[in-house]
Amino acid sequence: MKSEIINMTCSWLSLGIPWIAPLKDSVESIQSLYDQVLFEKLAFVLSNQDSDFNDWLKISEKFDEDNKAYSKMVKQLIYYINAMNETDLLFAFSNLLRAYKCGLICKNDFFRMGFCLTKLLAEDAKYLADNIGKDKIEENIYCISLSNNSLMYNKSRGFSEGEDDAEKEFYGFTEMGKMLDKYALNYGNEERYSYGEPDAALSEQKLTYNQNRSNTWSEF
Repeated sequence: MKSEIINMTCSWLSLGIPWIAPLKDSVESIQSLYDQVLFEKLAFVLSNQDSDFNDWLKISEKFDEDNKAYSKMVKQLIYYINAMNETDLLFAFSNLLRAYKCGLICKNDFFRMGFCLTKLLAEDAKYLADNIGKDKIEENIYCISLSNNSLMYNKSRGFSEGEDDAEKEFYGFTEMGKMLDKYALNYGNEERYSYGEPDAALSEQKLTYNQNRSNTWSEF
């Protein structure tokens, strides 16, 4: 593990967990504590960032003008990282953090999608990534789980398009589901996505429900 990653990890932990500060110069002491797993999670995420990430974060959070803004951001990152218990999701969060640094998503969307990752199962995330190109998926356990996390939604809302579908519910992916795949689960996959101008903020997303074949309406 690179020394700068270790130092940065200890520094961040001392902000989120003040009583660790006296031990920050001793990696052995840190790793002997019950929060060893948190240390490893944080080090994993930081090791997947650009080399100038720490300097960028200080500037972006107005570190020189307001130390509280930087401290608040670091603590929030620690809370999110600590809530994730699967390597695949930590890797996705690392990607999301890089996308935020690159200015591809706004801060509010970063936090919204980051919080989503803390509640998501890696199995459900894989289902999303494997099926993101589909517009109409018959209800299943993955749809229900992903919809509970605002990544899919019931497109039919109880309105069938024909007799064969009278008792079926169909789901589609929300804009957040699509953005989560683009900037977290499959970030950097240029065979699937292009990364030019930032996407519109999630607050502008719209959902379309199919009442019947000839009548549709949209709502936020």
